[in-house]
Amino acid sequence: MYTMLGYDFHIFVQFSGLVTADKVVKLAIQEAKKGKDMYEAEETDMNWEPWTGCSPYSEGCKYCYFYGPYAKRYGQNEVKQTDKFDWPVRRNAKGELCIKGGKIVATCFATDFFLPEADAWRKEVWAMIRQRQDLDFLILTKRIDRFMESLPDDWGDGYDNVN
Repeated sequence: MYTMLGYDFHIFVQFSGLVTADKVVKLAIQEAKKGKDMYEAEETDMNWEPWTGCSPYSEGCKYCYFYGPYAKRYGQNEVKQTDKFDWPVRRNAKGELCIKGGKIVATCFATDFFLPEADAWRKEVWAMIRQRQDLDFLILTKRIDRFMESLPDDWGDGYDNVN
């Protein structure tokens, strides 16, 4: 667990050893020095929230910038799909993907990817992530204990596009 900018969080990384937490930690420190937090990091091209809502999980949750006691969404504990659920594979009127390739997609920064309430949707989300090999998905979690049970069947050594 890392403590940064008043928040405690676990960094989710591939178990293959190809991707480490070092890059994420270095980026967070650089952004903190600029007065920014990870949610505003310049190297993260966009945020994708397939669901919303959260509930307190640890002592660090009292500092949550999204659902903590001083945040705008305090008390929004109901977990539900958002209108952006399929955003990585959604196409516009021209038939083009809404998210262009080559982007870093901060995934579930306003919730937690491993919420038990999202178990029914996660298989579909993993399929979208697997389909979009031209995007890098960055996932942070406080619920690292749910990592192994939440992986897709074809995870193997991990997906190359998940950090």
